[in-house]
Amino acid sequence: LSKLKNIEKFANDNFKTKFYELMGFSGNEINRKKDNKRSIGFYTMKAGNFGNLKDKKMTKRVVVTGAGIISPIGNDVQTYWNNLLEGVCGIDFIKSIPTDDLPVKIAGEVKDFNPADYAIETPFARKQDRFTIFAVAAAWQAVKQSGLDSSENGNIDPFRYGVYVGSGIGGFSTQARETEKILKEGAKWVSPLFIPTMIANIAAGNIAIRNN
Repeated sequence: LSKLKNIEKFANDNFKTKFYELMGFSGNEINRKKDNKRSIGFYTMKAGNFGNLKDKKMTKRVVVTGAGIISPIGNDVQTYWNNLLEGVCGIDFIKSIPTDDLPVKIAGEVKDFNPADYAIETPFARKQDRFTIFAVAAAWQAVKQSGLDSSENGNIDPFRYGVYVGSGIGGFSTQARETEKILKEGAKWVSPLFIPTMIANIAAGNIAIRNN
């Protein structure tokens, strides 16, 4: 929505009217704001002006046909669900990194994870950040359960197939490792795959590639 600042100058009168109606304005208020060159950009960024949007009912329905998960209490849906019902705690002492200098020694780490269990090849797993491998593994479970097949002789057209992945920060372990290299060993030792391995959207990219 913040990009509406740039779009506004190309927007027609009807667009502006609909926009301000969604923001909760009416009548003369809309007419005044339509004359204000900066107002759309301002209201897209101003917190608390989206209250009316939550009252809009969704007109399309979706069906969840498959699920997958990699988590501290299970690396497949059934195990995760059973442990959730049993109250199993995923918090434990950190084992993946040294904690001698850390005030906190516990975390919710993924345990007993084997990429091969999710049809992930060893060369791929070796090159990718852990967050990407987890995403690919979870997606593999979901696609397998759904029965979707986007291969050449599959049951879904790849052009009707989309991937959405919410990534908090991307390959943080890769970033930490490669940053340490440049500080201690010099720039020439930094991997040429540093950026494409750590960017936040690489998980979605790899899922898309692996599903044609």
